[in-house]
Amino acid sequence: MAERELANLSQQKQKLNPLTPVGHKTWDLLIAELPGPLLADAPLFSKIREMVHTTAEVNEAIRSRESFRLLYPSLEPEVDQERLDRYNKLLGGYDHLISQKGDRLSRLMEDLEPDLRALAASSARKRLDEHLAGRQKEALESKATTGIEPV
Repeated sequence: MAERELANLSQQKQKLNPLTPVGHKTWDLLIAELPGPLLADAPLFSKIREMVHTTAEVNEAIRSRESFRLLYPSLEPEVDQERLDRYNKLLGGYDHLISQKGDRLSRLMEDLEPDLRALAASSARKRLDEHLAGRQKEALESKATTGIEPV
């Protein structure tokens, strides 16, 4: 979206849309129950932390841009071409910054995807194994107390 806004500014179009903050819940999901393999994998944990930090940077730049977009016109009592050009240049600077940070975030997320899929698969497998082991234990206990083989 920032790229579209840069194009609008360069063509002197004044329709400026607010940018939506980036939502990424990976950290929230992981922090709730940090899987052992993640804690043991310092490089992976570091990559995730960098992704969370970069997401926060993108969102803060978006919030700052939106504040500027809304407040700057009210600070300029008279609008002339020079002020409009300055406004467009400053807003374009925000869009360029957001675009750069967004590109970095995209690369980080692409880089992390295989690791997170593997982590999720191993976590799911572990939970399934634990569930099956629990069922097997229940069956053995049931057989020991009732003498009947569970179905």
